[in-house]
Amino acid sequence: MKYELFSCFLLVILNHGMAIRITRFVVPTVASYGALINLDCAYDLENDRLYDVKWYKDSDEFFRCKSDGQVQGFEVEGIDLYKNYKATIGSCPVTITILSAKSAGKYLCEISSEAPEFKTTARWVNLRTISPTLSKRIQVEEPSTEASVLVKEITPSTQVPVEASVLIRGRTETLTNYLPDVNVFR
Repeated sequence: MKYELFSCFLLVILNHGMAIRITRFVVPTVASYGALINLDCAYDLENDRLYDVKWYKDSDEFFRCKSDGQVQGFEVEGIDLYKNYKATIGSCPVTITILSAKSAGKYLCEISSEAPEFKTTARWVNLRTISPTLSKRIQVEEPSTEASVLVKEITPSTQVPVEASVLIRGRTETLTNYLPDVNVFR
């Protein structure tokens, strides 16, 4: 009787010790507007069966890989899915094309196992989108106090560090700040 109880206890402990896990998670943290990005979420189910893998942007689901290999895309603002996608065993890759400012956000991959336990694991990262590098020269013909406005107009609208140089009274000033709050210090 003691042996049977110990065996049952050991089975319960071992079964709950097994967990599904994400083995590879690929999401860039920064990408340029208009770019194409490949996301991937590879997993190991241990001895469980896959229920599904879901991709979210912020709290909106935009892509799902099902256990039978079928995939399903959902409309989410800022997400333009590449149309020829397919699931592979142990992985749920997806390609997003034509990134825009609205593509920025929290990208989450959630993996769930089949009944009766429905184990779940997830991983996420914030993706920032940026304008391609701009390199422009501004020449002000007459003295002006509007230099900061001009700098704001030529720099990309992002939340990543941007470096700008401004010529003020014959002296070059280099600014590093977060947009859109660029300030010119004299």
